Amino acid sequence: MGRFSESRAYEFTLDTQLSKGNAEVLLLGAKKERLMKLNRQSPTGTIELDAKNSYYLRWKFEGATGKCELRW
Repeated sequence: MGRFSESRAYEFTLDTQLSKGNAEVLLLGAKKERLMKLNRQSPTGTIELDAKNSYYLRWKFEGATGKCELRW
């Protein structure tokens, strides 16, 4: 669980360099509702976040081999 320092639009980018398998990142709200999903098919997304709220990042790997990086 974490917070973002500013209330503004954040652009997230998932960079996957996988030789096999899949990786996915979910951005969840304080009640763990899904706000955004990033994966190989949809590696970028922009969302308005409020500095007063808490958020969760959940990584999901399925038989993944390689490297992943999430930037915002």
